Order: sequence, then C-alpha cells, then structure tokens
Amino acid sequence: MMESPYDDGSSMGSLSDADSFANRSKEGAVPEPNGGGGDNDNDNDDDTHGSSSGHQDSVHSSADTVADAIARQDTKAACHLRVLVIALFVFMSVFVPIVIFMTAKSHEVNAFEQEFKALATKVVDSFEFNVARKLGAIDSLDISVTSYASGTGATFPRVTMPDFDLRAANTLALSDTFSVFLVPLVSEQGRKEYEEYTVLNQGWIEEAKSRDSSSTARRELAEAAEPIEEFLFKFDEAGKSVPVSGEGPFFPIWQNAPVTESFVNFDLASIESSREGILAMVGSEEAVLGKVGSISEWEDVFEEAFSELVKSQGSTFFADQPISSIFYPVFDRFGDGASFVALISTVIFWHTFFEGILPSNAEGVVCVVENECGQSFTYQINGQDPEFLGDGDRHDSNYNSQARRYNVSSIQQSDSFTFRESSIPLNKDYCPYTLTVYPSDTLRDEFITYKPALYTACVALAFILISAVAITYDCVVQRRLKAVLESALESRAIVSSLFPANVRDRLFEQEGQPAGEKSGAGVAGGEMVEKAPANKDHNMASHPAKLRLKSFLHEGPKGMANNASVMQSKPIADLFPHSTVLFADIAGFTAWSSEREPAQVFMLLQTIFHFFDNIARKWGVFKVETIGDCYVAVTGLPDPQPDHAIRMTKFARECLRKVTDLTHKLESTLGPDTGDLSMRFGLHSGPVTAGVLRGEKSQFQLFGDTVNTASRMESTGKKENIQISQTTADLLVEAGKEAWIRPRDELVSIKGKGQIQTYWVNLKMGPANSGSSTNGTDPESSERSSNGEDGDSKGYGQSGMSRPQMTSLMLSQNRRTKRLVDWQTDILARLLKPIVAQRDRKANAEFLSDPSNVLEKGDCVLDEVAESLVLPKFDPHAAKAQSGTAAADLSPAVMSQLRDFVETIAARYHANPFHNFEHASHVTMSASKLLNRIVIPEDVNYQRKSAKAIASDLHDYTYGITSDPLTQFTVLFCALIHDVEHAGVSNSQLGAENPAMADKYRNRSLAEQNSVDVAWDTLMQPEYHNLQQCIFTNESELKRFRQLVVNSVMATDIFDKESKSLRNSRWDKAFHSDPQAELVVSEEETINLKATIVIEHIIQAADVAHTMQHWHVYTKWNERLFEEMYHAYENGRSVKDPSEGWYNGELWFFDNYVIPLAKKLDECNVFGVSSDEGLQYAMANRSEWAVKGKEMVDEMLQRIKQKEQ
Repeated sequence: MMESPYDDGSSMGSLSDADSFANRSKEGAVPEPNGGGGDNDNDNDDDTHGSSSGHQDSVHSSADTVADAIARQDTKAACHLRVLVIALFVFMSVFVPIVIFMTAKSHEVNAFEQEFKALATKVVDSFEFNVARKLGAIDSLDISVTSYASGTGATFPRVTMPDFDLRAANTLALSDTFSVFLVPLVSEQGRKEYEEYTVLNQGWIEEAKSRDSSSTARRELAEAAEPIEEFLFKFDEAGKSVPVSGEGPFFPIWQNAPVTESFVNFDLASIESSREGILAMVGSEEAVLGKVGSISEWEDVFEEAFSELVKSQGSTFFADQPISSIFYPVFDRFGDGASFVALISTVIFWHTFFEGILPSNAEGVVCVVENECGQSFTYQINGQDPEFLGDGDRHDSNYNSQARRYNVSSIQQSDSFTFRESSIPLNKDYCPYTLTVYPSDTLRDEFITYKPALYTACVALAFILISAVAITYDCVVQRRLKAVLESALESRAIVSSLFPANVRDRLFEQEGQPAGEKSGAGVAGGEMVEKAPANKDHNMASHPAKLRLKSFLHEGPKGMANNASVMQSKPIADLFPHSTVLFADIAGFTAWSSEREPAQVFMLLQTIFHFFDNIARKWGVFKVETIGDCYVAVTGLPDPQPDHAIRMTKFARECLRKVTDLTHKLESTLGPDTGDLSMRFGLHSGPVTAGVLRGEKSQFQLFGDTVNTASRMESTGKKENIQISQTTADLLVEAGKEAWIRPRDELVSIKGKGQIQTYWVNLKMGPANSGSSTNGTDPESSERSSNGEDGDSKGYGQSGMSRPQMTSLMLSQNRRTKRLVDWQTDILARLLKPIVAQRDRKANAEFLSDPSNVLEKGDCVLDEVAESLVLPKFDPHAAKAQSGTAAADLSPAVMSQLRDFVETIAARYHANPFHNFEHASHVTMSASKLLNRIVIPEDVNYQRKSAKAIASDLHDYTYGITSDPLTQFTVLFCALIHDVEHAGVSNSQLGAENPAMADKYRNRSLAEQNSVDVAWDTLMQPEYHNLQQCIFTNESELKRFRQLVVNSVMATDIFDKESKSLRNSRWDKAFHSDPQAELVVSEEETINLKATIVIEHIIQAADVAHTMQHWHVYTKWNERLFEEMYHAYENGRSVKDPSEGWYNGELWFFDNYVIPLAKKLDECNVFGVSSDEGLQYAMANRSEWAVKGKEMVDEMLQRIKQKEQ
C-alpha cells in the first residue's frame, strides 16, 4: 500500500507552524488557522498560542531578572570598592604625611632634648666638680695654716706662715682664683699688739719677692714699693687710708698672694659687701660664697695698687666679668673644741666654673647664676669657652620647661677631692646661689631643621600622584567592566532565548563553580591548601646556609665538631651583598703599652671595648672580633639592614666621642699620656663572605675585598678621624647624608687599587667642609701625634717669663699637670696603705714630735750615700697585715697633705723641655712598672706550701724588697723628686753659674743633691705632720727612709765618675764574686748589698726608661732633651752645640750605658720578662737610630728654629 502524502506534509507542517509561530511571536500577531477547523481546532490553536506566549514571557522575565541581579551586584561591589579605595587614599594622603611630619619632628625634638639633657648634666656635674675643686684647694691651704700653727705652737693673730706665697700659688693655680688673703681675727684689746707685730714681721714680703729675683718687672715693683701701713686702716671717701675705728672685731689682711704690700693691714670688713659675708661666716663657722662684684669695684678701693696686681696677673681681659669672694674659716686646731681665729679669702672669676667643661662642638648652652640677694648674671657656653652675656637673667623664656637647676650650697663631700675629717661645709643661708641651665636657639638650630616639612611635602605629593594614577585606573576599569557586563548580558539573553530555564540555570551554576569542584577534585584543592605552609617552609629553607649562619650568630655553636664531622658537614657560610665593615685602632697604643704593666693595658682595652659593645647594641652593629687594640664590626648581617652605612657611621662617630672621654678619665688611674690616646676608624661598604670556621674553637669570620679595603681605610687614616671609602660615601649621599662627610684633600694609596679618593666623617652634623675639619680635630696634627711627634713641648723655652711665672702658668693653664698630680697622689697613696696596715698592728707605736731635729746629716748629701741599705728581716705578722691592705685606709688629713706635697713639688719643677714634672711622672710610672714586675721564683711549690712559707720564699728571692712597703714607697717617692728644681743645664755648668752651690756640694752631683735637700726640707715642714707619721714613726724608720732617699736619688747621676766606680764595685762584689773565694761578708750583708743594687738600678732604669721603650716614646723624650740642651747652648749656658755630636752621642749612650744597664737588670734575676723587654727595645731603638738618627737631628734642629721664629 502506498504511503499517504500527508505524513510528510504533517511533519513539514509542524515545522512550518513552529517557524511561523516563532515569527509571529516576534511580530506580536496570531493568525487564524486555514480550513474549517471547527471550535476544537480553534480552541486548540488558542491554547497552543497561549501556552507558547506564556512560556516566552517567562523566558524573558527570567533573563531580565538575572541580568538585573548581576548588574546590580557587580555595580554595587565596584561602587563599594571604589569608595573604599578613594577613602583609603584620602585618609592615607592626610594621615601618613602628618604622621611622618610628627615622627620626624618628634625625632628632631627628642634628639635636641636628649642632647641638651646630656649637655646640661655635663655642665651641672662639671660645675659641681669645679666648686668641689676650688673648695678643696682652699681647704688644703686651710689645713696647712692650721697645721703650721698647731705644729709650731704659734697663736693667732700673730702667725706668719713661711713660704705662704708658694703654697698660695698652688691654691691659685688649682682653684683658678685671682688672689688669696690670710685674714686673722683681731680684737680691740689685741689691736695694738697686732699692729706692732705686723711692723716687726713684714720681712716675709721681701723674702717672697726675692724668690722671683729674675723678673725685672717684679724687681721694679719691689724697689718702688712703700712700707706697709703701721695701723689697721680703711679708705675714706677721698680714697686716703685712715685708721679703722670702732670696737671690733677687725679683719685685717696679713699675708697675701700675689704679694701686694698695699693690702697689708687693710680691714677687709670695711667693705660693706665683704663685711656681710664675713659676719655670716663668723656666725655659722662655715665657708661663705659672697655677693657678686667685679674687678672695677676693687679698683675703686685700691686704685693703682690693685690695677698693678691685675696687670701683673694678666686678668684685665675679665675686668667687666662677675667675681665673688669665698670666705673660709681657719681654726686654731683640729677636732672638737676648735676656735675660729682667722679666715682665708679668695677672689674667683665666675667664668672659671664654665671653662673647658663641654666638647668643642657643643654650642648654645645658657647658664644663669642667681642668688637670693637679688643678683644674677648669664653665661653662654660655646665649646670650650664661656661667653658672658651680661647681668641679669638673659635666657630665652621659651625654654623654661627644659630648665635644669642646681643649688650651689648643696655640695657635699666629693670623691673628686678628699677633705679633711672635719671638712667645712658651704653656708646654705647667706645669699644661696642657684645655677640654672637652659638651651638656646643656637643649640636648637643644630637639630631642628626643615627636613620634616620636606619629608611631609614629598610624601603628600607621592600620595597625590598615586591617587591620580588610581583614579585613572578606576576609570579604565569601569569602562572595561561596563563592556564586560554588556557582553555578559547579551550572552545571557542569547542563552535564555535558546535553552529552557532549568538548563540555563545549570549552565550558569557550572560556570560559577570553582575549577576544582568542576573537575570533582575537591580533595586535591584541599591538599593544595594544606601544602601551603609546607611551601612556605620550603621557601625559607631555600637558603639553608643563611638560616644556619643566623642560628650560629644568635645562639652560638652547639658543640665541638671532630675532624670527621668538620669534613663531612656542609659549611655555614654565605655571601651578604650589602654590608659595611669597620676597623678601629687605638693610635699610639703600641708606644703607650710599652710603658705599662699588662694589667693596665688590659684595663684600658676592656674599658674601651666594653663601651663599644654597648654602643654596638644600640645601633644594631654586629661585633666580629678584637685583634689586639683593633676593633672589627659589621652591619648588614646576619639580618639585612638597608641603612647599614648610616648605622655604622653613627656607631663610629659615637665611639670616637666616647673614647676621648674615657681616656681622660682613665689617666688618673693608668698614668701619663693616657689622655692623649685616641682612635682611627676606617669604613668600607660592599659584599662580604661571612661564615663560621670550625675547629677547636669555632669562630665567625669575614672575608673578601670589602674587609681588606676597610682595613686599609683604618691604617691610612688619621688620629681622631673616621675615614670612609668612596662606596660608603656614595651610600651616605644617596641617603641624604652628604653633610656628614667631606673629601680628603689628598688621594690615598691602597695596595692593589692605586690612588683612590676617600672621605672624612664630620663629628659635628653640619655643612660639608672640604677644606678643614669640622669636628675640632686637625687631621694633620693628629697624624703627627699618632706618628710619635709630640706637641706638648711647644710651651717650653718661652722667653720673657720668669721661672716662677712659667711654673704658675703651667699649673693654672695645663690641665695635664693637674691630672698628673692626681695620678701621683693616687699611686703614692696606694703604697702608703701597706705601711699603715703594718703599723696598725703595733698598738703602742710612738710618733716623733719633731723629725727635723733627729737626723744628723753630713756636710753634704753625697756624704750620706751608704755602701748597702739595711732592709728589715722577714716578719710573718707584717706580711699578713700587708696582705690585707684593702681594709687599710688613709685619713683625710693624710690624703690632703699628700696631695699638697705633690702639688708643691710639681710647682717647684722648672718649665724645662726634659727635666720637668711630666718627665718625673714618666719616671714614676716606669719605676712602678719595674716594682710590679719583680717576679716570684718558678721553683716555689705554691700548692703544698703555706701562705707564710710562700711569703718567706718571696722575701728571700727578691732580697726583701717585696715584703717592705717602705722601700717600695720610697722608690716612687724618689722618682717624683729626683729632678726637682733642675736648672736645665749640666752639673758643671750649674757649678759655674752658682759657685755657692758648687762649694756647698763640693762640685759633685749638684742638681741631685739640691733636689734631695729641696724635697726633704719641704717634707719636714710642720704642716705635713700627719703625712710624716704615715711614712715613719720612730727614729729608726726615719733614718732608713732618709738613707733610701739619698741612695736612690744620688744613683741617678750617672756621669759622676767616683760614684759610678763605687756602684760598679758593689755590683761586682754582689753578683760577680768568685764562689770559691772566702766570704768577706755575711749572707745577710750580701742580700742587703743586692737589694741596694736592685733599688738603685730600678731608679736608674726608670730615669732612662724612654730608651728601653717603644721607638715613639724614645724619640719624644730624646727630642725634648735635645731641645733643652740646645736652648742652654743658645743662651750661653753651654759651650758646645749639641747638634754637632748628638747622633754619635746617642750611639755611645746606648752602647755604654743603656744596653749594659738592661743586661744588668736581667742579671739581677728578679725582673722576669721586663728585663728582656727592656733589652729588646733598647737594641731595636739603637739600630733604628743608627739608620735614621742623622736625619732626625736635622729635623729636630729645624723644628726648634721654626718654633723660635
């Protein structure tokens, strides 16, 4: 049967109808069906149409809803993000610059406040020290007056103190005062008797002036001087002297310094301002600091007399500056029940309280001094010198909140100066003074700059640019997002028109699923999340060497590796590309250490490097190691530090400032020249290889060219300077620190690199200055100093000044001398303590009342030289007492008298280039080193022997020297006095110039015998009664002390042929005798003879110790001796030009005296390695002099002539 043609037609018709429906649906018209379809057909058609139309509306509605939701969601999210970003940028643009400004400003303000706080503390501490020093100096003179009066039995007011001008000169120098007056208390009843006494005893004036007979000016004043007033006087309104009226008491000036007879018998209480202070002192029996005045006020009273005094003292420059008087009570005796009998009045300039207390680069510290009497004045300290701003409080009131106040009257006993047991306090009720310290704009301007505003502007501009970029980026993103959204809506519309809703939704859901969920890899995705920390650890472990190196540096080595583990383990090392290496070396250390004991050397290094370590922690600097006196450090490892060059520069700068302060403080402990030590610093930046060298002792090390270059920066640098390479300088410039550096004038030759440009770091933050140093240090002079050239001798040999004037100038202006006095006092006190410890065990020790009359001296000192000294036998009880010297202490009176004695001896040394107080201190230090290096025998069994047995063996081995504290003290005492009043010429010339002295001392060892007599007569003065009792208590000890002094000092004359022959004979008898020969002396006498020789050799070796020390030490003192002898030749005090035979003379001196002496020290067999050290230095110096000596003589002569020009 054939198929109906309608089957296909129906199918086609269905498709056609569908297409037609679609088309109609788009057009919005529904055509009627063709043919008689009846109602059913129509209904079906209508139903079909309605169903299709509803379906299409549903599709459109769903598509629109999804599109709107996506659009709203994306738009909302983008809007929120845009608002958040804009708000964040606005906030950061305002907040961050403000924070940066406030932080930078706060940093500057804090730096300013911290600097001022440190400077104010320094000012207050130094001011308090100066007050204590001035009162201590006056207190010493006060003790001398009371000691003299009580020792001689004299009663006030009829007391005239011999050598008052010399003792007062020490007070003037040490307290920086203008004048000193001794003012007795005179009652109305005793007035006439006192006036008669002054007329009869005015001879002290002529005696004092005669001591300066070489001064033409003084001689003219003495010839023109009128006699003193024979009555107590004051000045009337016309300026004429008239007798003082009233019932008294009166306070007339008696002895004074500088000596001015016009002052004698002037009633000091007749001046109203002085009278108030004196009455306050009398009522409280305390020291009183008087009202403020000026030199012009005194000139109004004394007119021409006081003007001449001012002119002679060279103080007219300070005529308009404030002064005050100190009134110090004097009592008739020490202890309870003492009565006030006199006063010491001194005139001080207030500027002396503020001189030299701040570094040279510190400026702008304002000091206001005021008292409750309505007086005030103001100074501004600029570096070492104070500037007087005027009367009244002249500080800037803007700095009131930073004021630092100090009550001058609150000073108590100070460690800086030891007062006597009944120390006189400073009166707190009469015109109490207050010191207030303020900063100034000058100091503030060094720290407060425009940089915070500049930083703020730069950051704000950066945020504005970033905001502009962000807005532009947002616009671009918005356009792109709009295009993407439109494309997505079109895609959704197309999909919605092609697929049913459920299929479309599933497609959208799959499109929105994460990639892991689409693939069904949800677990894999979880594993990725879990592995993230492992990946982080892996990244951290990608540099295992750095991690292990950091662990080693922070935690240290875990244990000692054996050979196998070292070879098998991986090295802990890595390259650090950004770092800065520092080398620092103590300039002059080798020469300095050659003069000292090992313990003193290590004390210096430990102190300096301890503070360096603290500073390193402060700046985040890693200390690598110390090699001798060299300090090595690095920044930039183990943790990276972008500012490694800045950190290291700050570290080096602070270390340089600290070491200067430390060396000055240590000089009183470690001896002369310690304060002259400084450091050289060298810095270089670049990559370094750092790692741990394993072995017996694992050690962290740096390697590479950066380390070598840093070392060259230090070695080619100069004293008190920081030298940096071009690389480090570039890093500082990039960081905006170009003001920190200045180029070195000359190129530096570096091995392997040739001539390179280097830079100096300025210690003071300021504009760069390529021409000169801004830190107050001249690199050229620093280099000369570090190379052994010494500038201290520039002041010697000045013409136009008398010897006492030069000595006074040295004491008042040379702080070095004051430090030497402190050191000499300290070292002698340490040796006095064992003497006291031994004596304390003797309960019934009797003291000599007048030791000056006990000794029976010979016609001259040389007659007292003994063949051998008698040292005490070993005493186990005394040895035990000596071992406990830590508990022994010296009374304040002894300490005060000891200091006064050292000051007096220092004042009596002449200002010679060589034979001066500084050389005596060098001899003392060398003798101390030899005493401390007397070693113990190696064959003593210290484990099995008792302390008593060991002490006995040590006594025998050292011939009794180590167990006799008096001998040890005397050796250093002789080193101090052995050249006192040396005239700077040979003994033969001295005899020609002074026939009386030549006759007195039989024309032999004139200078040495005179030194003994001068020092001995000074020590025997009544005012040193307590010190005498500390050294000796009975006639036996006094004679032994005298014998030690005579033998030791006379041994320093090495050119007296007869004395030298006797010493050589004693040496042969003691050390070179034939063991087979019959003993002519007992064993005890032999030990005493050897002890005598050892003692004399100690002082002889110490006297020429510079020849047996470092080359720089030898050349320093050799040039000073040459200068002294050349000046004598120029002045007609020597017939031979020393430059003609100096070269050969030094060679002869080495061959015939120095080297044989060093060999004898070794043969004494008690000095251990010290004798070897001295011999090695002596031979090395002799060899170097043989090569360089002729050229050096020419250079020394040229320097002397340049100095004279």
